[in-house]
Amino acid sequence: MNIRILALCMLLYSSSIYAQISKSDASLADDLKQQFPDEGVVSKSQKVVYTFDIGSNQFNQPVVTVQENTESEFMCLRQYARFQQLEFYNSFVSIDKFTKSEKLELSERKIWNPTNSYRKTSKKANTQSIVSDGIFYDDNHVAFQTFDFSGIGRKGLTEIDKSYTDSKYLTRIFFHEAFAVKEKTIEFDIPDWMEADLMEYNFDGYKIEKTQETARDKKIIRFTVTNLPKIITEPNSPGMANIYPHIIFRVKNFTNKTGKVTGFDSIQDVYNWYNFLYRQCKNDDAVLKPIINKIISKLNTDEDKIKAIYYWVQDNIRYIAYEDGYAGFIPSTIQETVKNKYGDCKAMANLLTEMLKVAGYNAHYTWIGTNHIPYGRIPSMCVDNHCISTLYYKGKEYFLDGTENYVPFGENAFRIQGKSALIEKGDVYEEKIVPITDAALHTIKTKAALTVSNDKLSGHVTVTFNGNMRKDFHQYFEMLPQNEKQSELKDLLEFGNDNVEATNIKTSNLNNRDINVTVEGDIDFQNAVNIIGNEMYAGIDFFPKGLRKYYPEENRKNGFEFRGLFTYDDEIEITIPTDRQFTDLPNNFKFDNGFVSFSGSYQVNGNKLIFKKLLSVKKEILPADKLNEWKKFLDDLKEFNSYLITIAKK
Repeated sequence: MNIRILALCMLLYSSSIYAQISKSDASLADDLKQQFPDEGVVSKSQKVVYTFDIGSNQFNQPVVTVQENTESEFMCLRQYARFQQLEFYNSFVSIDKFTKSEKLELSERKIWNPTNSYRKTSKKANTQSIVSDGIFYDDNHVAFQTFDFSGIGRKGLTEIDKSYTDSKYLTRIFFHEAFAVKEKTIEFDIPDWMEADLMEYNFDGYKIEKTQETARDKKIIRFTVTNLPKIITEPNSPGMANIYPHIIFRVKNFTNKTGKVTGFDSIQDVYNWYNFLYRQCKNDDAVLKPIINKIISKLNTDEDKIKAIYYWVQDNIRYIAYEDGYAGFIPSTIQETVKNKYGDCKAMANLLTEMLKVAGYNAHYTWIGTNHIPYGRIPSMCVDNHCISTLYYKGKEYFLDGTENYVPFGENAFRIQGKSALIEKGDVYEEKIVPITDAALHTIKTKAALTVSNDKLSGHVTVTFNGNMRKDFHQYFEMLPQNEKQSELKDLLEFGNDNVEATNIKTSNLNNRDINVTVEGDIDFQNAVNIIGNEMYAGIDFFPKGLRKYYPEENRKNGFEFRGLFTYDDEIEITIPTDRQFTDLPNNFKFDNGFVSFSGSYQVNGNKLIFKKLLSVKKEILPADKLNEWKKFLDDLKEFNSYLITIAKK
């Protein structure tokens, strides 16, 4: 009897997997497949609701706490699809609930749950750390639920409850997800005792409907958007905040039993919080004195001493990005950083600031954002994701970033240029904008003098790096194994061309980050000159190898981020025998779309040909609507570079 019951249950369970879905679900699945043809699973609907309460933080200060509830309904658009929903959390944000359920069709309900159309299939999400380096505690984790859908139209449901210990850490809310969404609603239930601000970014181009209503003791603000594609991950994509619609949320003030409490109503309020956390770091400057004496004891000028301290931090403290509790804004102490020989940006900024102060210089801890954050200075923590040290020296501010190896004193890493620096000055702050440098200051200059002799082309080439291009060279080159460095220099002078052989390679002093990097050597071209009758044809493809990585892939959706402003400056001189002359040269080539400019020319002077090219990337992000124009330019540039020059008898 038990065997028969077991067999019947197995039969019913087996048939339930292939149960027919309702006509309405089948119709919806067809519609979604038309809208999202490349997706295996789509969220039919998603609703996110934020509610607020009053609590206290670990310092026993009154704060607004936040509850975030998210319900997502998913539909499978293929016969089989595995799908994972991810949710992130850390010391400030906990996941209280993350469950998944699967839709039961009518035949399945008779077996599993006659009174409910969904059957809960997982009570607890899987979790793991995002980063695991083995030498530090990483605060960021991810939770996830996995669906294994069988059959088009099958549906699943997830419910997520998250708690924010402090509303300061609810900063940005994005509409897009890692999956496509048919309809999404974001709702803020703002109580009467709280004043909040919701700043809208990148809404243009999206049909986002905003509504507001007043309930008995709260104001309800809803944003609804339809037909959202999933977040597209592509190489060199601009940061999400640059291109995707989102909301910056902040609590300006709230009222508790004791009265009105200020939140983030002004920049001063944000600074007060930053500075309060910074003051929790208990540095012991005594550990620095012997280190500083060793670094600067044989140096005479203040500038040399400042450089030595700055470079010591760059070279001796390993940068690791991590957070641990309120270490999200409290730096590790200088004694911990010196002992561990590693730290995040806060730890390195703290160490560098204290070392300079102990040495007698006017340095200040500074909060700043990088160029991945497209906002100016607003009262929110989302504008600052980095820390540096600001030095006041001889009437000028120097923005010193200990995490940027090989940046010389007096130059600023591109990622902080144009950003607002919030400089610690006790109870007040000073705000300064990091100067922006022109693309012409960040150059790879190639100069070659070549000679044609019979069917051979040979000569000498020098490549010079300055500005951030020099810094990038140092960072890349120093990471190479020792036995690969010479071959890298050789490849650099050969331009990635298999027909070029570089010998007698020399470099500038690569241990001195204050001077330009120079790599030079002799080069011989094979198969560069073809002789047909009385005419010679020379083809030199100097299409920069580095530019190839900027060629957008087919069907790219996002704009292209160059990760810096830079210039390629090439000048190639070719000398031919005096009994020959240059004929059939290409026309000069110019291009300028406001983001990238180029000029290229061939000039003849007697038996010498001078080939000049100047390409400048003037803006960091190339918009998506400029990609086709950019591709065509790169194709035209390569054709211009590889044009066969005719060398005829006089």
